[in-house]
Amino acid sequence: MLEELERRENAARERVEQLREQIAELTRRLEAEEDGVSRLVITRETRAERKWLCGSIITALGAVIAKVFDHAAAGNPARARPWVVLVDGARHQLDLINAEAARHHISVHIVIDFVHVLEKLWAAAWSLHPPAAATASTPASAT
Repeated sequence: MLEELERRENAARERVEQLREQIAELTRRLEAEEDGVSRLVITRETRAERKWLCGSIITALGAVIAKVFDHAAAGNPARARPWVVLVDGARHQLDLINAEAARHHISVHIVIDFVHVLEKLWAAAWSLHPPAAATASTPASAT
């Protein structure tokens, strides 16, 4: 059992490291393109323009993402506005988005919803501890 726990912990640490590398890469890309894109200051009054949300429990994820990209391309034919995609960080989802971006010959700014990442980390913690165990919420350095 300890071996399985160690395996899971190592897998979680590797995924966290991958996410850190992705964040670092996105930061490098953003800084490289920063001169061409003005900064957006997010306040309570900021409203997204031309946002479009889509999802399906029937249609395959690849088809939904293709539909979203087609819709975005139709609304921005000159590619004058930056494309931003909010995702939960699932590898398959990121691969499909990158494939559609390549098909449309555009670059996208991918924003990973940190709430979903936290939910996955909590799920990992609860898989290692019994329900409502105080040790699941105790930082590793405190134990």
